[in-house]
Amino acid sequence: MVAASTLVRANEPQAAEIKKPGQWDASAVYLWPGPTDIADAPQGPRIATVRSPDGKFALRVNENELAIDGPKGATVARKLDIDDLAEVSWGPDSREFAVTASDGGWVGTWAVTVYAVESTGVRKYDVSQPIAARFQARKGGCDEIPNVAAAGWLAPDVLLIVAEAPPHSSCKDMGAIRGYELSVRDGKIRREYNSSQLAANFGNRLGERLQGR
Repeated sequence: MVAASTLVRANEPQAAEIKKPGQWDASAVYLWPGPTDIADAPQGPRIATVRSPDGKFALRVNENELAIDGPKGATVARKLDIDDLAEVSWGPDSREFAVTASDGGWVGTWAVTVYAVESTGVRKYDVSQPIAARFQARKGGCDEIPNVAAAGWLAPDVLLIVAEAPPHSSCKDMGAIRGYELSVRDGKIRREYNSSQLAANFGNRLGERLQGR
């Protein structure tokens, strides 16, 4: 658990609302709207704010740190780490959000972390592990660690997650994808989709990276 705090921020840079859509989840917010460098890393300081659907909470990004502001500007949690290449998606109840991030640019390994805002603080869920394990059990796949990304909230606590075989020539099924409905809090996979089912059921939800797959 990340302890709750009632500290109010002061003398910090003014953050801007950003609306650039996510690469994996069309409804997510990509956290770098400005000029980029190699592998789409920020080409300057990164300061941004992403508000919850109900407007009561805000994710405040300052370089590689993320803080959560609650009602009246009180800081609920501060200094959660976030990679350069990342996107965030608030859940429909405004009490949880998913962070999809790469550890090494576009060719790095992508993973998903979910944070739930609770009365006692913020709880962290590493949801990539059960998805990666299920994806690795597929027949004919390569042994490399897959990319795992949030592709949209289906309901409070229910996240659509996509696993992708790394787009490397060492993977014989490079770029292959599957989708999974995951209950975040208990870590149970409720349903699995092949690429055709994923496109048919959720095509309008998928981000640019997943279109036409």
